[in-house]
Amino acid sequence: MEDDQGAGNLGLLAKLRNLVKRLKTSERTEPVHDKIISAIDRSIQDPSEIDGSVLRMIGSVLEFSDKIVREVMIPRVDMVCVELSDGIQELKRVMAEEGYSRVPIFEDNIDNIVGIAHVRDLIRQENIHGLGDFEMSQIMMQPFFVPETKKAKDLLATFRTDKNLMAIAVDEYGGTAGLITIEDLLEEIVGEIRGEFEPELEEPLKVIDDNTIIADGNTDLDLLQEHVPLSVENHDFDTLAGFILDQIGSVPDENESFEFDGLRFTVLEADERRILKVKIERIRSETDDDV
Repeated sequence: MEDDQGAGNLGLLAKLRNLVKRLKTSERTEPVHDKIISAIDRSIQDPSEIDGSVLRMIGSVLEFSDKIVREVMIPRVDMVCVELSDGIQELKRVMAEEGYSRVPIFEDNIDNIVGIAHVRDLIRQENIHGLGDFEMSQIMMQPFFVPETKKAKDLLATFRTDKNLMAIAVDEYGGTAGLITIEDLLEEIVGEIRGEFEPELEEPLKVIDDNTIIADGNTDLDLLQEHVPLSVENHDFDTLAGFILDQIGSVPDENESFEFDGLRFTVLEADERRILKVKIERIRSETDDDV
């Protein structure tokens, strides 16, 4: 029986290694890839002591198989885009300041994405025509649209066989819901162990004490429900901000609060479009005081 389990582990680890190797797509992610591959190789050499980070990665792969694009995309409000009429100089400025090699181009409004500009094509045209002496249309690729409800694993398969490594996610009405790249999908798989190979990123949720949590507005609702007894059924939102907007009906002001399911939600930070930071407190009842 142990031999069968060991063989099964080896087969799973080999498949995992092949998956990660296929996902090495850029110099930016190469160091992380190499360290992940090394961790998997060590586990293959000694299957009886599989690296803990590899086990967590396997769990991420299994969770990933059930996710849809909406759960992993960069939402519309966080997209970095350039308007077609702004021209080449504005595109160069955005690419330099934001550090992106691919930028969506829209005409009139963000619901009308007309192309994707790549820094490689920008450099090629500058070598041919000179600095900025050409039209934006000369460096744009056709945008690749996917429904926000598409399975993330299916999009990953498409990315692997398609030259387009960025997709524009659209909602049921055809409006722009967000964008997603192959790097975003990769991070969904390796994100659980990223902290062991790179400096830790700030967590979206921080437990202050037994009764208080501070969370980002984009905190996934499933993660939040692991920490607070929040019961929400039949909803069309995936984040804490979506829940609050559903309850209030508009973007709240800072310090605005409401109570739900024995919890008090207070908006600590917000701008005119987004909820950025929220404090969640358990409301003490008379029963709690008597205990």
